[in-house]
Amino acid sequence: MRDTSAQAFEEVKNDGTIARQQGIILSYLSSVSTPQTSSEIEAVVHIKAHKRMAELERINKIRVCDKRKCSITGRTAITYRIFEDDGGQQRLL
Repeated sequence: MRDTSAQAFEEVKNDGTIARQQGIILSYLSSVSTPQTSSEIEAVVHIKAHKRMAELERINKIRVCDKRKCSITGRTAITYRIFEDDGGQQRLL
C-alpha cells in the first residue's frame, strides 16, 4: 500500500467514516431478504460498499454467498448476506 493510501485509510478510520459506512451497509443488508452484490448495495446506499465488504467479512458481520448475475452490472458477481452471532449460535439472516 502506498504511503498516501495508508494515510487516507487511517484518516477515514480515525474520523469514524469506516464505522459509519459499515453500519449503513449492515443496516441495508438486514433489511433485504436476498443476498446482494456490492454494486447492488452501492446503488441503494450511495457509498463505495466494495471497500467495506472484506472488512465486514473479516469481522464476521457478513458472509459471502452464491455468485449470480448482478442486476446493476449484468456481470456475474459474488453476493453477501448479513451474519449474526446470536450467543454462540452463528446464523445467516
